[in-house]
Amino acid sequence: MFFFGLDYLGAANAACLLTEDHKVVGINVRAHKTAPIIVGLSPVSEPGLEELLAAGREDGWLSADTYVGGQPEDADMAMICVGGPPLMGSGLDLIQVGAVSEVLSVALKTRDPVHDPLIVTCRSIMYPGAMEEVV
Repeated sequence: MFFFGLDYLGAANAACLLTEDHKVVGINVRAHKTAPIIVGLSPVSEPGLEELLAAGREDGWLSADTYVGGQPEDADMAMICVGGPPLMGSGLDLIQVGAVSEVLSVALKTRDPVHDPLIVTCRSIMYPGAMEEVV
């Protein structure tokens, strides 16, 4: 399972899935967000989160990177957990969601077609129809 975005939402959701024995790879273009995960620390402050992430890292179920590369080959799900801040006036800025979608589409072009389809979910704040329009 891939998590795109390792701020509060991505790190917390990844930790929860680690408790259910899911292998998790966190992807964030900002190295200061992946660096703590690589050594089993939390990139955000939340009670109990660091212990869950450290246990996942120790058990080999958690890793992090700044680049997705060809890693989605074995993934069954990708969760987009990046920012979608409000725009001045109205609407949401979905530039980060779009950027992750583009990176993911490029990486999936090398995915072996014998694999089951990759499920893409979004935990970012989005407007109705954004999955079809942006992702």
